[in-house]
Amino acid sequence: MYSYRLPQNGSEDGIFEPYFNGFRERHRSIAAASHADDVDFLLYTDIKKFYPSIKIDRAQEVWKKRSELAGLEPGWIELGERIIHDHGLISERAGTQGILTGPAFSHFVANLVMDEIDQKMESEFPGHYWRYVDDVVIAGTKGRTADGRHRLSELLGELELELHTGDKDFRVSASTWLEGENDFSSSDSGLWMELVSNIKKLLLYKPGLKAELHRAFSDNGIRLPLLDYESAVAESSFVERTYDWARRYSWARRRIQEISVASLVRQALLARSNYTEALDSHLEHVPASGFGRKRAIPKLRYFAGRLIYLLPDDQLLAMAGKLDEHPELFLISRVSRAIATRDVTEVLNLGTNAVNAAAQVLRTGRYQISCNAERLGEVQSQGAAMLVINGLRLDGIDGHRAPINDFAEWKPGSDLMSSEEPFVQELACLHGAYPDSRHTEMLDTAFDRDEQLAFDVITQLQESSYF
Repeated sequence: MYSYRLPQNGSEDGIFEPYFNGFRERHRSIAAASHADDVDFLLYTDIKKFYPSIKIDRAQEVWKKRSELAGLEPGWIELGERIIHDHGLISERAGTQGILTGPAFSHFVANLVMDEIDQKMESEFPGHYWRYVDDVVIAGTKGRTADGRHRLSELLGELELELHTGDKDFRVSASTWLEGENDFSSSDSGLWMELVSNIKKLLLYKPGLKAELHRAFSDNGIRLPLLDYESAVAESSFVERTYDWARRYSWARRRIQEISVASLVRQALLARSNYTEALDSHLEHVPASGFGRKRAIPKLRYFAGRLIYLLPDDQLLAMAGKLDEHPELFLISRVSRAIATRDVTEVLNLGTNAVNAAAQVLRTGRYQISCNAERLGEVQSQGAAMLVINGLRLDGIDGHRAPINDFAEWKPGSDLMSSEEPFVQELACLHGAYPDSRHTEMLDTAFDRDEQLAFDVITQLQESSYF
């Protein structure tokens, strides 16, 4: 299992390891196996409607069993059971029966549910079975991969899960697969990682330059979100550690001194140029189906997701038009168009993840947004709440209202701390008894020095079948 893995003790990565680490590790493992004499083919298959198909009672049973084996205290076990139970209630309203797609706890529970199957498949097909969320690869001879698929289908059937057929189920020769062995070892990711790392270094060690960096980025059509680390770096322990580190390593002082507003703008413009060229090149040759498309889509998503933060409006709108031809990139295309036009009409229909991804970029410019809807339904209203939380407003549009809208607008203020809606009550208590909303302030401020810069377009608009 290579997806949504828990970090090692003491790690500061967050709830899970960075998603791309597991994806890249799986890729390397498949590459190593593909060079072996016993591998002629790789079979790709996909678990149909993965999260919604995991039954609530099955999730409850596995959670209770595994948490008791782990020695969790009863309170934590009961909390997990309550969360899964609430997933069931929400699913019933939506006409489904399984756990929800999206929440972090869903990823954790899904891995628990699949753990026994993963272990059996690895035992029976050692070094020739890989799962990343719902995406499965089995290696071997033609007959062996067929046996693997049949066995996996049997095991999944015991959990009332099933595999896709059609375009998501195909076989590719090892020699063909190895043509993409180096797909994820280029300098493209290094360029982005260095840019993000240097931005954080400047914000940490030269926090007074944040406003200047924001202006410089805006002047160049760059919409990278910036966090305020000023409170975090004011801690004496951080200042002392930084001083000791810089005193011990002369290269550290030079490295920090070399980072400036101008150098970051140059880096961002270089990434824009390189990624635009790479995206256009890959768009010229996208296979209609099979392994070729399987290889192409992650690359398109990688470059397009980052270009949303780097392109000015006209180029962003042009990119959205190019992506329209590929259904797998639908969300990125629609979010791109919403950002370029400031019109959120379409994106409000796509759920809160899409709205929040667009809002994070739109709020970097404090843009005035528009919506060509006369009235908002329940889904659109939840999206509107996400916009307000991000400091964006939709004025003059009536529609469904829910407690989350009151929280977003901070009406009626601290009275929400006793709301009958438990979720809103908890959010209001975390907000605190302040007369005015603190949403944008909290979004703009780093919790501590270890908080990473978040890019919601990249993390929230991924299709599990590809990344």
